[in-house]
Amino acid sequence: MPAYNEERSITEMILGCQKYVDCVVVVDDGSSDATADLAASAGAHVIRHEWNAGYGAALRTCIEMGADRMEIIDSEGSRMHHWIKSSGLRLSPQSAQSSQRTHRDE
Repeated sequence: MPAYNEERSITEMILGCQKYVDCVVVVDDGSSDATADLAASAGAHVIRHEWNAGYGAALRTCIEMGADRMEIIDSEGSRMHHWIKSSGLRLSPQSAQSSQRTHRDE
């Protein structure tokens, strides 16, 4: 889930997604608010970009996670979490942890 300054909606989106998936991954794209902290508190695996690299870079980071299956959800709720079916994402917390890194301008 790419996210940039989404502290108002991120917790609800994560909690909704957790009903359908094994692991919620949030790519915090250099937010200046509490997005990353709230996402982590809600149980998401958080990858942080040091600064805002843009939506495309956040999507690339999601794809680089290497999941067998994934569903990209916008963190502000424009693609609601109820669209995900239980067969959608099968990224285990262990594979998410092994892919954690801080992205820099490439």
